[in-house]
Amino acid sequence: MKETKRKILVVDDDSSFCKLLERVLSADYAVSSCTNPLEALEIFKANSFDLVIIDLYMPEMNGMQLMEAITDISKTVDIIFITAYAAVETAVEAMKKGASDYLIKPFQNVELLHVVRGIFEKRKLSEENKWLKEQLEEKNRPEEIIGNSRGMQEVYSLIKRVADTNSTVLITGESGTGKELVARAIHYEGARRNMRFVPVNCSAIPENLLESELFGHKKGAFSGAVAARSGLIKHADKGTIFLDEIADMPLGLQPKLLRVIQEQKVRSVGEEEESDIDVRFIAATSKDLKKLVADKQFREDLFYRINVIPVFIPPLRERKDDIPLLARFFLDRYGRLNKILSDEVMRYFVEYDWPGNVRELENTIERMMILSRGDVITAADLPFEILNRPETDGVPQHAGYMDRKKVILDQFNRSIVLDALQKHAGNVTRAAAELNMERASFQRIMKRCGIRSEEFRE
Repeated sequence: MKETKRKILVVDDDSSFCKLLERVLSADYAVSSCTNPLEALEIFKANSFDLVIIDLYMPEMNGMQLMEAITDISKTVDIIFITAYAAVETAVEAMKKGASDYLIKPFQNVELLHVVRGIFEKRKLSEENKWLKEQLEEKNRPEEIIGNSRGMQEVYSLIKRVADTNSTVLITGESGTGKELVARAIHYEGARRNMRFVPVNCSAIPENLLESELFGHKKGAFSGAVAARSGLIKHADKGTIFLDEIADMPLGLQPKLLRVIQEQKVRSVGEEEESDIDVRFIAATSKDLKKLVADKQFREDLFYRINVIPVFIPPLRERKDDIPLLARFFLDRYGRLNKILSDEVMRYFVEYDWPGNVRELENTIERMMILSRGDVITAADLPFEILNRPETDGVPQHAGYMDRKKVILDQFNRSIVLDALQKHAGNVTRAAAELNMERASFQRIMKRCGIRSEEFRE
């Protein structure tokens, strides 16, 4: 694959010297030059450079001043000073302030190339180490995918079989089933595991920004493009890009994406030339793409290009056996609170249809663990939508309508008692009096709901 040339800016008041450095460096690098330091600063502001070579002594602004102005704009640019022997001490001082190296005039061409190559080799190593560290620190590696159901076993099998291929994968399933988790597993099980995994939510980025976010843009390509941007597809080079909710990609962008996937070349907005890439594409959607194709809302050719390997994740209601496993997994995740679920809560979990799937289950457990007051999470801690789920064919679910009604009533009583205790700083007598209740009755409700008055005392 062709790599984009590193960009170098040469600043020296001697135009012939600038031309010499351009001639020496242009075979391997994209070189620009300028004889006026003030103009050079404007050029640097308008473009992105990897390295600036600066003469130490120039009229209007000396090299040290120019370096300070440049590093105020970019903290990552490398700088080489060109100086006469008498100014070596100044050059050393400049290195202490952030310059990468210096050369003493006159110098051999091979010496210049050696210094420049050394800087870029060091930069490449630093960049690779940086994103590898980010991969570990941000915990980008997939967590264990939980489930022993037949549907999930089929998903596991597909992950193992496709991980080492470069084929495009289309992951389908309802919202909250874990499509990104499966995409990450495919990436990290395969040969690209040590390269970037770049997730993009196509529905979360405004339509007018999605093109430049994905493909990049050159400076001035459109209003607001004040600097060049490489784009997320280039950022994923040699790795994997995950296009979540691809059904929401605008029709106008779909042909461009199709070409990028097929040709493995990308053209930034406003650019004339294409850049080679090596990217694996994984897409996902919670919508019916076949129906969207039939309705002319999604391109048929793009659908068949991304649907080389289809992976379907079943909804949680179709794999009820996985619910206890998932519940225990999320309990462990938030285990710092040292709470457990009662058997009754687990029965409610298994019987609930979970329209939000695994994400809803995780959020429910986290909320219950934070809000419940006892060590055991009971049915009284369940959200109303789980307690009051609709009946099926007129037959009450779980242990019966009266039991469910009792749990809802307990939950209501609990909220009333908690409010009264909070208002009276845990004073049971005053709280009971406010509700016009006998103290003993009030305490029975407290006991049944696992409430202790000490928790409210200042």
